[in-house]
Amino acid sequence: MGKEEADPDNIVEHAGYSDESAKELEQHKAINKLDVGKDFAGPRSERKCTDVLWLLIIIAHWIAVTWLGIIAFGWVESPAIGQGRPYILTNWIDHNGWICGKEGHGGAVESKPYLYYPNPTGSEWNVALSGPSLGKLPPSGYGFCVHKCPENNLELVYDYTSCEDGVCDSWAAYETFDFVSYCIPDGSAYLNIDTGMTDANGTAISERQDPELTDDALEESTGAVFKWFQELLSDLIVTKVPCAITGLVLPFVCGFLYMRLLRVPGVLFTIVWGTILIVFLVMLALGALLYAQYESYARVDDDVVDAENDTYELASQILAYICWFCAALFFCAVCCMRRQIMLAMGVVKEAAKVVNSMMLIVMLPIVQGIGITIFLVVWFIYIVFIATAGEKNFIEKDSKGSFYNRGKNSFGMELPDKLPYHTFEVTENQESALWFMLFDLFWTMEFVEALGQIIVATAAATYYFTRDRSTIGNSTVVFAARHATWYHAGTAAFGSFIIAVIKIIKAILMYIQRKCENAIDATGDGPVQRMQKKIARVVFFCFQCCIWCLEKCMKFINKEAYIQTAIFGHPFCTAARKGFFLVLRNLRRVAALETIGGAIFFITKLMIAATCALVCYIWLGQAFTEETHSIVYPTLLVGLLAYNLGDIFVDVVDMVADTLLICFIADEEIYGKNSAECFAPEGLRKYINSHQSDAANPDMIATSSDQA
Repeated sequence: MGKEEADPDNIVEHAGYSDESAKELEQHKAINKLDVGKDFAGPRSERKCTDVLWLLIIIAHWIAVTWLGIIAFGWVESPAIGQGRPYILTNWIDHNGWICGKEGHGGAVESKPYLYYPNPTGSEWNVALSGPSLGKLPPSGYGFCVHKCPENNLELVYDYTSCEDGVCDSWAAYETFDFVSYCIPDGSAYLNIDTGMTDANGTAISERQDPELTDDALEESTGAVFKWFQELLSDLIVTKVPCAITGLVLPFVCGFLYMRLLRVPGVLFTIVWGTILIVFLVMLALGALLYAQYESYARVDDDVVDAENDTYELASQILAYICWFCAALFFCAVCCMRRQIMLAMGVVKEAAKVVNSMMLIVMLPIVQGIGITIFLVVWFIYIVFIATAGEKNFIEKDSKGSFYNRGKNSFGMELPDKLPYHTFEVTENQESALWFMLFDLFWTMEFVEALGQIIVATAAATYYFTRDRSTIGNSTVVFAARHATWYHAGTAAFGSFIIAVIKIIKAILMYIQRKCENAIDATGDGPVQRMQKKIARVVFFCFQCCIWCLEKCMKFINKEAYIQTAIFGHPFCTAARKGFFLVLRNLRRVAALETIGGAIFFITKLMIAATCALVCYIWLGQAFTEETHSIVYPTLLVGLLAYNLGDIFVDVVDMVADTLLICFIADEEIYGKNSAECFAPEGLRKYINSHQSDAANPDMIATSSDQA
């Protein structure tokens, strides 16, 4: 294992451990020891497939999903699910359960593609004027198919599917327009219904369902929104070429150039320490501002102002001290972690070099995006067929009770019976299938992301553990993709399964919360119910926070496990354990990289977005001012798109940087610190040696060569 070095920060010596604790610590170190031998060559070393069982499980899961889709398509009959009818999403269902505009039912609705609701607001007075349902009331969910949507108020509209002896049900219509085969009330629709009764003064009583909608503010504001979208769409069509170039191509060019810029001496140093200095000065300035406000309050005579001034005075003083305390704490933390910050900067600079030497690696997220898009299209088709395979349900009661024998109203008159109707409802088997499909969505998307992380980590580790780096290039990315997919797809399936389970638990909690709120709403709308809803929201919010924290922790552990798998070929559980303790032993180094790297990468994304938006704005301003309504909104859209593409680019560099740091730590623990046998790139080794004392160990337990 190489010559052992003295650890000046030995935890047993400095923390005063007892003999038993020291023995337990030595056992712990022995369990987690990196015993890979000096002939270790990273991902190119001989290895075996990991977590094969989980690869078989996810394949079986995809087969089950495919079989479920085949059943929903109707290619295989199944009484549990049934055949999907996706056309009911565009062709509506009438009160008979018939699909408007479709063949069948004796041609009764084949020529009637539009659905019309005679009583959309649920009025108690809009009864049928003729036909078999004379005097009966249609509920708000009762609709029938029509050949053409009514265009005038108070004209008669007939339901030709309910005719007896040549007489059909009819209602007084309201003005509508057709939208996706549905008759929607127009802005001038007249929905006031004459009740046929008079008050004590002889004035007719009418139920005000809705005021006349002519020239109302909602219609005007909606028109303005549609007009804005129309103008934006037309501007994007006119400027499609510059927007496509600056929004889709230029972000990657800027990303590569920015990565090269980070390798220029002094640039990375200026960005990192300049950001740290700005944060420190902002804390000091904010504290000074609050203290100045405190002094201004203190100079005011208490007899002139009320007691509330004293509260502001005390709050300003306390907040000023807190800001100064945070500034002092921040300064001390930076001083203590100075070497770790310099290490993080060196790793980021080396990561930029890695990405520039393997430019193909940046295309990996695009390939993932294409794969996920194809999956989402197939998944969405499955969902549509499963969701529309429901059963016809006969509705003859609602939350107010039965549709028949409804009693009397406040005027002492008998309430008319309501008309029953059919609808399609999702069965329990369908609901279970939809939950299964939701889990499939989570698992598959997380699997694609996890496999991408392992591929990037494999490529970065291959770069690190290669002596002759002139052989590194785009072929290394191809090797990493083939190597990771063949050997470690099972590990990606295992880790992604854990995240998928956490996400499905989060979704179930949201579903239960909605059910609870609906159950509370069904009991009334009093102060007790409102308090119950607030309590339920607080409780579920706490649950969601816990699940969110668990998800973030597991994603971090998974990321470190994938890096361990890429480097050493461990299965998931072993990799997660070793990765966790490796991070724990080098906590300050990892924390420095996460913090400094996060700041650098955030600045990178902002720079990419700002550069692309600026180029787009200048281009459009020079050539498209007269042809567009505004060049501002296309420019903002390009900036947003560039930021997200920059995020894709930065995620790859971030994973490379994390992998390089773990490789560097493992290199030290395998061969010994500053050993000539280490694989550390010359640039990274010089950078670290110039900023870190050979005698000092930057972490509490990190770099003794006999530790794992």
